[in-house]
Amino acid sequence: MGLGTIFAVNLDGGNFRTLFNFAETSRVRVIDLFPAGNTLYGVGTVVDHGGQVLYGTVFSLALPGPPQLSLIRSGGSAILSWPANAVGFTLQSTTNLVSPAVWSTVYPAPVVVQGNYTVTNAVSGSQKFYRFRE
Repeated sequence: MGLGTIFAVNLDGGNFRTLFNFAETSRVRVIDLFPAGNTLYGVGTVVDHGGQVLYGTVFSLALPGPPQLSLIRSGGSAILSWPANAVGFTLQSTTNLVSPAVWSTVYPAPVVVQGNYTVTNAVSGSQKFYRFRE
């Protein structure tokens, strides 16, 4: 029926993922989309299974935001974790936020523990800042 799909893809073409398929659930033929923050608003028409327009509609779709990072100190270690379904993100750290900050990928690589990516870093005497890079 050609109703459309909303998808996301990284700027480098990687991490292609479907966010919503209109043909599978809503039967909305999208006319236009308007992004606002982490929400995508749209207007369209609802069609029956034969493709005939039944009425117009306005809709919104909450877009996934960045994953939430959790940090717990356990003895001499900092344990960082975030949802394992947050694909396409790299955990980075720096010891100084003065511009230009130099960010490095955190090692060791994360492992999945109870549905979360987890990284354990030794706590040293210096400060450390973390971020996700998509």
